[in-house]
Amino acid sequence: MNFPQIVLGIAFIIVSVVEKISADDADDLRHAICLKESEIGEDEIDDLMDSLYDDATAVDERFKCYAHCMLERWGHFGEDGKLDVETFNDQNMTDQDMAAVEKCKSEKDNIEDKCEYAFEVTACFMEAFTSSLVEDE
Repeated sequence: MNFPQIVLGIAFIIVSVVEKISADDADDLRHAICLKESEIGEDEIDDLMDSLYDDATAVDERFKCYAHCMLERWGHFGEDGKLDVETFNDQNMTDQDMAAVEKCKSEKDNIEDKCEYAFEVTACFMEAFTSSLVEDE
Protein backbone atom coordinates (compact mmCIF):
# COMPACT_ATOMS: atom_id res chain seq x y z
CA MET A 1 0.00 0.00 0.00
CA ASN A 2 1.42 3.37 -0.93
CA PHE A 3 1.28 6.62 1.00
CA PRO A 4 -1.58 8.23 -1.00
CA GLN A 5 -3.77 5.17 -0.41
CA ILE A 6 -3.02 5.32 3.32
CA VAL A 7 -3.89 9.01 3.47
CA LEU A 8 -7.10 8.44 1.55
CA GLY A 9 -7.98 5.60 3.93
CA ILE A 10 -7.43 7.88 6.90
CA ALA A 11 -9.56 10.55 5.26
CA PHE A 12 -12.33 8.01 4.67
CA ILE A 13 -12.25 6.92 8.31
CA ILE A 14 -12.31 10.47 9.61
CA VAL A 15 -15.19 11.40 7.28
CA SER A 16 -17.07 8.28 8.42
CA VAL A 17 -16.43 9.15 12.03
CA VAL A 18 -17.50 12.74 11.53
CA GLU A 19 -20.73 11.62 9.84
CA LYS A 20 -21.53 9.16 12.64
CA ILE A 21 -20.63 11.61 15.38
CA SER A 22 -23.92 13.51 15.07
CA ALA A 23 -25.75 10.53 16.63
CA ASP A 24 -24.03 11.00 19.97
CA ASP A 25 -23.89 14.29 21.91
CA ALA A 26 -20.55 13.46 23.53
CA ASP A 27 -18.98 12.80 20.16
CA ASP A 28 -20.59 15.96 18.76
CA LEU A 29 -18.87 17.88 21.51
CA ARG A 30 -15.52 16.16 20.86
CA HIS A 31 -15.81 16.91 17.17
CA ALA A 32 -16.68 20.57 17.77
CA ILE A 33 -13.82 20.99 20.23
CA CYS A 34 -11.34 19.36 17.86
CA LEU A 35 -12.47 21.51 14.95
CA LYS A 36 -11.92 24.60 17.06
CA GLU A 37 -8.58 23.47 18.48
CA SER A 38 -7.34 22.49 15.02
CA GLU A 39 -8.65 25.73 13.53
CA ILE A 40 -10.68 23.84 10.96
CA GLY A 41 -14.15 24.91 9.96
CA GLU A 42 -16.83 22.31 9.43
CA ASP A 43 -16.92 23.22 5.75
CA GLU A 44 -13.14 22.87 5.49
CA ILE A 45 -13.14 19.18 6.40
CA ASP A 46 -14.42 18.27 2.92
CA ASP A 47 -11.96 20.67 1.28
CA LEU A 48 -9.08 19.19 3.29
CA MET A 49 -10.16 15.70 2.28
CA ASP A 50 -10.38 16.76 -1.37
CA SER A 51 -6.88 18.22 -1.20
CA LEU A 52 -5.58 14.80 -0.19
CA TYR A 53 -6.60 13.54 -3.62
CA ASP A 54 -4.57 16.30 -5.27
CA ASP A 55 -1.40 15.91 -3.20
CA ALA A 56 -1.44 13.27 -0.50
CA THR A 57 2.12 14.07 0.50
CA ALA A 58 1.14 17.58 1.57
CA VAL A 59 -1.28 16.75 4.36
CA ASP A 60 -2.43 19.92 6.08
CA GLU A 61 -1.05 20.16 9.62
CA ARG A 62 -4.53 21.11 10.86
CA PHE A 63 -5.85 17.80 9.59
CA LYS A 64 -3.10 15.96 11.49
CA CYS A 65 -3.90 17.93 14.64
CA TYR A 66 -7.60 17.19 14.25
CA ALA A 67 -6.71 13.46 14.18
CA HIS A 68 -4.61 13.93 17.32
CA CYS A 69 -7.39 15.77 19.08
CA MET A 70 -9.97 13.09 18.30
CA LEU A 71 -7.69 10.24 19.43
CA GLU A 72 -6.87 12.19 22.58
CA ARG A 73 -10.53 12.95 23.35
CA TRP A 74 -11.43 9.29 22.79
CA GLY A 75 -8.87 8.56 25.50
CA HIS A 76 -6.35 6.63 23.42
CA PHE A 77 -3.26 8.45 24.74
CA GLY A 78 -1.50 7.85 28.03
CA GLU A 79 -0.02 10.47 30.33
CA ASP A 80 3.14 10.44 28.19
CA GLY A 81 1.14 11.62 25.18
CA LYS A 82 1.73 8.33 23.38
CA LEU A 83 -0.75 5.65 22.38
CA ASP A 84 -2.08 3.62 25.31
CA VAL A 85 -2.67 0.15 23.88
CA GLU A 86 -4.87 -0.83 26.83
CA THR A 87 -7.51 1.71 25.77
CA PHE A 88 -8.22 -0.40 22.71
CA ASN A 89 -9.19 -3.46 24.76
CA ASP A 90 -12.80 -2.24 25.00
CA GLN A 91 -13.08 -1.70 21.24
CA ASN A 92 -14.06 -5.27 20.28
CA MET A 93 -10.83 -5.68 18.32
CA THR A 94 -9.46 -9.00 17.15
CA ASP A 95 -6.10 -10.32 18.35
CA GLN A 96 -4.72 -9.45 14.92
CA ASP A 97 -6.00 -5.87 15.24
CA MET A 98 -4.49 -5.53 18.73
CA ALA A 99 -1.17 -6.82 17.40
CA ALA A 100 -1.33 -4.09 14.73
CA VAL A 101 -1.98 -1.42 17.38
CA GLU A 102 1.01 -2.66 19.39
CA LYS A 103 3.19 -2.78 16.26
CA CYS A 104 2.24 0.75 15.24
CA LYS A 105 2.88 2.07 18.73
CA SER A 106 6.29 0.43 18.78
CA GLU A 107 7.21 1.78 15.34
CA LYS A 108 5.95 5.33 15.84
CA ASP A 109 6.59 6.15 19.52
CA ASN A 110 9.82 7.93 18.59
CA ILE A 111 7.89 10.72 16.82
CA GLU A 112 7.93 13.81 19.02
CA ASP A 113 5.41 16.09 17.28
CA LYS A 114 1.99 15.15 18.66
CA CYS A 115 0.06 15.87 15.46
CA GLU A 116 2.54 14.05 13.25
CA TYR A 117 2.51 11.17 15.75
CA ALA A 118 -1.29 10.85 15.61
CA PHE A 119 -1.27 10.96 11.83
CA GLU A 120 1.55 8.42 11.48
CA VAL A 121 -0.01 6.03 14.01
CA THR A 122 -3.35 6.27 12.23
CA ALA A 123 -1.69 5.70 8.85
CA CYS A 124 0.07 2.67 10.30
CA PHE A 125 -3.27 1.31 11.60
CA MET A 126 -4.84 1.82 8.20
CA GLU A 127 -2.02 0.01 6.44
CA ALA A 128 -2.13 -2.90 8.90
CA PHE A 129 -5.93 -3.19 8.91
CA THR A 130 -6.15 -2.92 5.13
CA SER A 131 -3.43 -5.55 4.73
CA SER A 132 -5.31 -7.91 7.03
CA LEU A 133 -8.53 -7.39 5.04
CA VAL A 134 -6.71 -8.21 1.81
CA GLU A 135 -5.18 -11.33 3.41
CA ASP A 136 -8.62 -12.47 4.60
CA GLU A 137 -10.07 -12.34 1.07
